[in-house]
Amino acid sequence: MSKMNPRPEAQPRTYDSLSKTQQRAVSGILKYLDQFVATAPSPTDESAMMIRLDLNRPSNVVLIDGERGSGKTETLLTLLGFWTAAFEPKDKDKYLQTIRSSVDVAVIREAQPAIGIPVPVLDMQPLPSGTSLLMQLATRLYRLVERQAPPEYAKNSQSSPSFHSADTGHALHEAWQRLLRAAASADSEGKASRNLTPEDLADELEWRERERGTLYEAWRKFASQVVKQDFRKRGYEGTRDGEPCLIVSIDDADMNPSRCVELLELVRSLWHPRVVFLLTGHTDLFHELLQHKFEKDGLSSERAERLARLYFDKVVPKHQRFNVWADADSALRTLPSSAGVWLSIMQSVPELKKAIPRRWRAVRDLEAQLNLEKGAPGPTSATVLLSG
Repeated sequence: MSKMNPRPEAQPRTYDSLSKTQQRAVSGILKYLDQFVATAPSPTDESAMMIRLDLNRPSNVVLIDGERGSGKTETLLTLLGFWTAAFEPKDKDKYLQTIRSSVDVAVIREAQPAIGIPVPVLDMQPLPSGTSLLMQLATRLYRLVERQAPPEYAKNSQSSPSFHSADTGHALHEAWQRLLRAAASADSEGKASRNLTPEDLADELEWRERERGTLYEAWRKFASQVVKQDFRKRGYEGTRDGEPCLIVSIDDADMNPSRCVELLELVRSLWHPRVVFLLTGHTDLFHELLQHKFEKDGLSSERAERLARLYFDKVVPKHQRFNVWADADSALRTLPSSAGVWLSIMQSVPELKKAIPRRWRAVRDLEAQLNLEKGAPGPTSATVLLSG
């Protein structure tokens, strides 16, 4: 009796089990990260970095690009598994170590490999409209602080004046607390600006700008403290002598229309030479959401469409978008029946190869449907299935 298995959710995979487009994305993003940390200015003292931002500021936003169900989240989780494995004992999670080993063997790094420091994923799709993006980000960063600087640092920083501020764990806790306060202040700004006198409104606008400057400064200092950590003492067993880089991952970045534009503005403003924002989403949907915003601002449809493309190209340059989809050869490997049966079908009806879904979600649905069929498919039944 045939049975229908539940469709699996996205999960990290070894390099060889990814589709060709997913492999290209994983390889391309790792090489981009290596090049980014080699190109961006090193975070030295804050005043020097402030001067250099506009002189040498490479884009730090990367997109895993594709339609719904095309394998974007799976690609993201594979990369996060690769980076996380370097911080885990080798005997703790053997599957993560297998993922890391498979990627290390397959991807030829052209520059000194960077040390990727993954932050817990921010998923935009279920995020309520009133939720603060800044506070959501700060919460995930605290999980990173807990790992890099154990809780006793927080206790010592509050109760022991002799705890030396030069200690990097203590300094990291302090930097996170400053960031949290700045995020909370910036998030609440200007909600009561109606019915103000011109003088009061001017004062409020000035206060907002000061708070925004405080936020950016707190962000830069926090990120700089993260990359100062001695990762060997925290269990890091990855590439030696690599430059550390904070990886802030945001899944389904295009699936919350009311927050999408806010998110793009945020990731562009929170620049740091050792921070990369890794997004999943679909370029076409980003364009639509941005165009809608600019039309609401009063622009014509034609100008809004053009500005939407220009704006998105500035936030995420085209060469930093990595498209993924279910290529035919990779999809065929997942379908039931022997590979020889499907190969003979494709030889009999070559045009069927073009009909194989480009979305992994659709491939999984096709797989479930085939599991309910009795016997191996023939050319006719395969044509019906793929055409449907």
